[in-house]
Amino acid sequence: GRYEDAISDYTKGIELDGKFAITYSHRGRAYDSLGRYEEARSDRGIARSLFDEKIEKNPRDCLQLMHRGLLSKAEGNYAAALEDYSHSIAIKPTDADVYRHCGDAHVGMGEYDRAFEDYEKALHLNPRHAMSFIGRGDLYKKVGDVRKAMKEYERCLEEVDANHFDAKKRLEECRCLLLEEEELDGHLKVQRDLIQLMEDREAMDARECMLRDQLDRMDVRRADELLGQRIKGKNEILGKVMSTSTCTGGTPSSLIIDGLKREAEELEKSVGMF
Repeated sequence: GRYEDAISDYTKGIELDGKFAITYSHRGRAYDSLGRYEEARSDRGIARSLFDEKIEKNPRDCLQLMHRGLLSKAEGNYAAALEDYSHSIAIKPTDADVYRHCGDAHVGMGEYDRAFEDYEKALHLNPRHAMSFIGRGDLYKKVGDVRKAMKEYERCLEEVDANHFDAKKRLEECRCLLLEEEELDGHLKVQRDLIQLMEDREAMDARECMLRDQLDRMDVRRADELLGQRIKGKNEILGKVMSTSTCTGGTPSSLIIDGLKREAEELEKSVGMF
């Protein structure tokens, strides 16, 4: 693969000049990418010794300071990296590359505001500094603002290099992320709507049961009231008939009297059914 080919090239370079620290540093990075960590650690150790030796001889060698800082960053020692970058900036404050690397180190330390400031300084010094656009885009993506990240990658492609590999790759990754987010949002919305419908249905069912119960109780009370009135009316009629018979000495029809009595009894039974 590409990393194997790169390692082969770096090895040839080391065979030609075994004192060139940057070659060891690059080969160590390639070993890391392949998961060959012991070999990577060995190359970084050799590179650091060579960087230390050269910086000791010339403390103002900005290139060696910057690359030793990159080596420290690769090892996760961001504080040591920033120390070397700061020395380099003090010597050469117009180097956009160093500010960009400062930004990367601050990202590693979780100091995002300072990282944005460093990328901004790099772009102020060099408005076509591609990796500062990339770094800023990566940081926006890291904090969850994918759309702003896309704008940074797009600016790199529009203002620096239309075929920039890293910018194109990251831009495509962001587009895929947005599609996934939209699909997820759609699924979540459907789930929320279903839950709301279920809650609404349960509330409606409970309300319906309550209303039916109230209606049933109202119907029974009303039926009792109406039937009671009818019974009372029948009894009053019956009483009048009996009273009339007694007062006049007449004899009412036994069939009428018996019928009224039975009707009153049936009405009383009906009341008890409710």
